[in-house]
Amino acid sequence: MTDCIFCALQHAQATLLDANELAYAVLDIAPIRPGHTLIIPRQHVEDFFELSAEVQMAMLELANRLAKALKVVCNPLRMGMLVSGFDVAHAHLHLVPIHDVHDISSKVLLEGGKLRMPDDQLQQLRGQLHLQLQGPPDELARN
Repeated sequence: MTDCIFCALQHAQATLLDANELAYAVLDIAPIRPGHTLIIPRQHVEDFFELSAEVQMAMLELANRLAKALKVVCNPLRMGMLVSGFDVAHAHLHLVPIHDVHDISSKVLLEGGKLRMPDDQLQQLRGQLHLQLQGPPDELARN
């Protein structure tokens, strides 16, 4: 799909946080909390629950790997994961470091609490997470 931001984003190597053959991860540019990460399938499917079990498992493998790194870098009380499907018509998971009970409730969204994270802060956080993940995504997963 040519007009899908997530279909295009998988080829933007500078923004990839982690990847495997079937899915990739990027930091959300308008995070609920710093470290808010999107796990996105490479295949364009609008609904997460329409994805094959194989693709869902590939996404969950990335989420588990990233959750460990996010716990070290962001020091949250908990890690949260959700599927909302309203913001972009391409299936994806939200992986969110939770510091407050309302972090992944509708309160942040309904009250307009999400702000765009500055590029330099995204770069710094991406670098810290790459260190925790033992380097950038491998070349095979990027293609």
